[in-house]
Amino acid sequence: MHFINPDLFLIIDRNAARAFKDSHNITYRNSTQPGYSAEKYVECLEYAEQDIITYGVNEFLSIETGTPMCRIYDKLSFETAGFNLNE
Repeated sequence: MHFINPDLFLIIDRNAARAFKDSHNITYRNSTQPGYSAEKYVECLEYAEQDIITYGVNEFLSIETGTPMCRIYDKLSFETAGFNLNE
């Protein structure tokens, strides 16, 4: 869905799931079956929206000018959680 509308949909991969688990207590698991669901995806979208609004939309967009908002968030999630890939 992200590739259809990158301004609206996040990519929730292993790293993003870990970031949401760590920062917002979403019950993803560190396993080959991380527990993805539509409900958790919508919850992540809501938390992402809150995070961006709290940070400031214009300030957030200025992190990487010309990049879709959800792609910026995805990159930040990857960096946030990507340090402990062996967990």
